[in-house]
Amino acid sequence: MSPLSLALVVLAAFIHATWNLLSKRAADAGPTFVFAYNLFACIIYLPWMIWLLIYGDLTWSFPALGCLVLSAAIHLAYSLCL
Repeated sequence: MSPLSLALVVLAAFIHATWNLLSKRAADAGPTFVFAYNLFACIIYLPWMIWLLIYGDLTWSFPALGCLVLSAAIHLAYSLCL
């Protein structure tokens, strides 16, 4: 494994552990915490999504939309169970 790959794996593990620690400490906030970090993520990803819609070669279809909705539901359930 190259040093860059190893560094990325270690960094990802550190970020994941930090996130789990923060979410565990915010467990009393429950759904409010889940709403807050999902709102933050939507705001952060909004410019990229706009860029993709304008310049990207995206093809929208009902199966793709279904996958997006299913993914959002799974992530919401996971976040609430965490």
